[in-house]
Amino acid sequence: MGCRNWGVDGVPIWVVYGLPIWGVYGLPIWVVYGLPIWVVYGLPIWVVYGLPFWVVYWLPIWVVYGVSIWVIYGLPIWVVYGVPIWVVYGVPIWVVYALPIWVVYGLPIWVVYGLPI
Repeated sequence: MGCRNWGVDGVPIWVVYGLPIWGVYGLPIWVVYGLPIWVVYGLPIWVVYGLPFWVVYWLPIWVVYGVSIWVIYGLPIWVVYGVPIWVVYGVPIWVVYALPIWVVYGLPIWVVYGLPI
């Protein structure tokens, strides 16, 4: 009998060429100790059905696709309790219109460099 793909002269190929690597070195660890719990019991519901609407459309894309350290260890206080009111509604009117002109545009040149001699 000649060579065949499955063996030589009727002998199984693994006898001629050796056992597969896992036969020599052992089965993968997950075969011995079991599959991870999420493989056995299923993925979390949000993995199967998608993230909630507000996570997709409200959080920045990097929060959805790559969790940042502040998401793991806690959001900044202003994210939890809301941004300060002036961030939402604008700075108070007196900050915009009531500051002296020199605060907005700088001091007169003679104040900075001194009066002419």
